Amino acid sequence: TVYTGGTLAWYNGITTRSVNYLTINTATNGGTIDMGDSGNILTLAGGTLGFVGPANATLTGGQLGAAASEVVLTLGSTGGTLTIGSPVSSGAGSLVVNGSGVAVLAGPNYYTGATTVNSGGALNIQNGLALGTTAGSTTINSGGALRMQGNISTLIEALALNGTGTSGD
Repeated sequence: TVYTGGTLAWYNGITTRSVNYLTINTATNGGTIDMGDSGNILTLAGGTLGFVGPANATLTGGQLGAAASEVVLTLGSTGGTLTIGSPVSSGAGSLVVNGSGVAVLAGPNYYTGATTVNSGGALNIQNGLALGTTAGSTTINSGGALRMQGNISTLIEALALNGTGTSGD
């Protein structure tokens, strides 16, 4: 578990850190977690980044997920929003959003795999390239939501909307 307001430190010239499962917890307060230089990669061996807590958190710097890996965001239903300013995976990587919360992709991503939002989750994109390249597709399953901010007028990839969105979307 990482609490916000700090830096994930990379020492001794090592640029890749691997954890099985990482939880960002904003039970005490929100804030920013900085992964540092763009060459720093946080590898999620179990594939999952969890987020719980009532306050907002932002993950910046580095890269979330190794190249060609699936990154799974599991959102708690406690009211906070997780903003990811770091690139998500790359190459044949993919992104899955689970749980009942909101995740924001603030910048461009260059993974070529699929983006999937499952029931209860909401994905807010703030960049026209947030969902990866045109090689992938995006699926919003029943009970999930895709929100677009920042004058995004069109997406550059296939979009499938299955069923109804979340309440209020």
